[in-house]
Amino acid sequence: MLEEYRRELEKSGGKDESLPNIEPKYFKHYVAKEGSFIAETDGMTVGFILTKAVPYMHGEERVVWMEQVAVLGGFRKEGVGGKLLDAVEDWARRKKMRMLYTTLNTNNEPSKRLLMSRGFEVRDWRKASKNLT
Repeated sequence: MLEEYRRELEKSGGKDESLPNIEPKYFKHYVAKEGSFIAETDGMTVGFILTKAVPYMHGEERVVWMEQVAVLGGFRKEGVGGKLLDAVEDWARRKKMRMLYTTLNTNNEPSKRLLMSRGFEVRDWRKASKNLT
């Protein structure tokens, strides 16, 4: 999924500073923190979102940091990303978190559209947050 994303960015002249690959220990770190989800279709993983709750970030308390959202190319624009975000938001509300927070690549227009369609305020194309209170 990530390699596919990088190829799409290269076509538009963009770059992403994210890790070249998600190593198992990186993935396990987020899964162990709760709040991370995968999307499956017929037993195949077609998307994932890695998040974790943090007590304080950028002047806000009780924040869910969304590290990475990825959807396999053939499953984009089918609601997978939105369902992953919904799962995180539901989980965050049950945990009494106050905000969802992430950053995004300036060239990633699809991510910006997805976040904005879900009520996120995207500031200067780099930071996106959503108050839950």
